[in-house]
Parts: sequence; C-alpha cells; structure tokens
Amino acid sequence: MPLRGEKLICSFSFKQHPASWDDFGVGRAKHFASLHFLALLFPQRHMHGSLAAIVFGQSGLMRNLTFVVTAFLTLSLITGRVMGQEPRLSKRQLKREGGNQNCIQTNKYSPNELRKFYPFNIANSVTIVSFENDTSGFSGNLPTVNGEIDYSKIKETKILTRGQIDSLASILHNVSYRGEIIFSAEASCYNPRNAVLFFDSNNHLLEFIEICFECHKLKVSSDKISLGDQCNQKSKMIKDFFFN
Repeated sequence: MPLRGEKLICSFSFKQHPASWDDFGVGRAKHFASLHFLALLFPQRHMHGSLAAIVFGQSGLMRNLTFVVTAFLTLSLITGRVMGQEPRLSKRQLKREGGNQNCIQTNKYSPNELRKFYPFNIANSVTIVSFENDTSGFSGNLPTVNGEIDYSKIKETKILTRGQIDSLASILHNVSYRGEIIFSAEASCYNPRNAVLFFDSNNHLLEFIEICFECHKLKVSSDKISLGDQCNQKSKMIKDFFFN
C-alpha cells in the first residue's frame, strides 16, 4: 500500500500507568501529563498552543519516542516532581523504562486462539486498504457512506488470506511491551490513509481499524476491538505488513 510521506506538526501527551507507579513508590497517577517541557528540549522546533510541537516525518517520529520518554523522566528526576508527586526513579529505572517500551514477540496465543479475538471471530473476510484523505494533519476518517465503504475514495484494496489474517492478529496480540511501563506516549496528530476492514458474508462492513502511519496511531470503530500493547515498533510492523 502506498503512503505519502508528508511531515506533520505533532504534539505529545503521556499517560501514566498507576500500577507501575506503585512499584516505584510514587503513588497513583490520575491524569495525562502533557509535554510542556519539550519547548526547553527543542527550542528550534515549531510550537502549537501551550505544548511544544515537534516536526517529524513518518520515519522519524517513532525513532524519537523512546528518547522523549527518557527525556521526560530524566527531567522529572532532576526537578524532583512529577504531577506534584515526589519521584523515586534511579538512572537504572529510567533506562529500564526506555527498554520496556520496546516490543517483544511473545507467541502467547496460537492461531486458533487469535481467531477468537473480536472482530476476527465474526468477520467473513478481512481487507486492507489505502484511501484518499484531504483533511489536515490533526483529523481524518475512513471514507464511508451510510455505514458502508465509499469506494470512490479507496485507492487500493487487498483481501487477506487466512495466513495473512493470522499474521496481522499475531502482530496485534502476540507483540507486547518488553516489560512493565510507567508512561505510554501518543502523538496528537492524526491523518489516516490506511485501514483494516472486517466484512460479513454479504460484504457489509462490520468493523474497522484506521491507521495513520505518519503519526503511528490506530483508531478502532468499536471499544470491543483490542489493539494490544502499543509498543515502540508495532506501528512499523503493521506498516511492513501492509507493504509485504
């Protein structure tokens, strides 16, 4: 599937993971931490509102996420405060956090078990597509009309074989964080141009997963759809799946 490698202005937010904070003796985190401090780290970059915004291409964004996580935790350690709480993170713990954000292949689920995950368990066929998206870098949607795909805006389609469906499900559910994490990072931009479509036996759209490879973000049509752990390399693995 072809992708347009446009650069986007992206801001980041971090979600704290409470269970991990307890392990480090910091207490329970209850809300999102925005990267206001990026203005100090990247003064030469663009700014968007009150948040620092970094201009990354589709190949450069994910490469910097581990650095951003480590930089945020390091700054918190230096200033002595994270969200108004006293951190107790050693350099070893900071290094471990960076490593734990990376992906590891677990092979936790067999092909038969993977097929039981929603919506793989209800779909008669699964198709991957690329589509036109003329919106800005902060919004976008899969083109649909009355709940069905608007094929006039679809550029390419590929119906997956059973083996390819199993491979995609394995990327989602058998690829996990290397270890327990403290923060998960997410870019604010979103301009999807690819999707995974799930159809019934009458070729009616049941569910879908939208994908923005530029911002390394996925969105689902239903809360019942699980994407598994969003570890650092998973977006690239899905992208490679689309191209191969």
